[in-house]
Amino acid sequence: TSIHHTQRFTQHALTSIKNFFQPNSISQKIQNQISYLQTNTQTVTFIWIPSHIGIPGNELADTCAKQSISSPHSLVLCSYSLKDSKHFITEYILKNWQHYWSTLRTYGHI
Repeated sequence: TSIHHTQRFTQHALTSIKNFFQPNSISQKIQNQISYLQTNTQTVTFIWIPSHIGIPGNELADTCAKQSISSPHSLVLCSYSLKDSKHFITEYILKNWQHYWSTLRTYGHI
């Protein structure tokens, strides 16, 4: 039952990603990342690897998958919403402006 549920969940998730008109923001972020990678001649492949269910070689596959994720050579993609990006930029600018202003006042340039 667990395997069947997981396969159905995985199929639903992949179908959601494949559907370009999916209103789900996570699916859209994944689609954007896939598009970006494909634009840069990267190949994207989704593979479901069940773990710890007694299939010969599965433990090794699970271990290899976990090692590849934690590898320093793995590509990590970060995605922020426009709202988050604006917040980070504003915070960065204000912090730098405050440092600049404090430095001017400290050294008597005003």
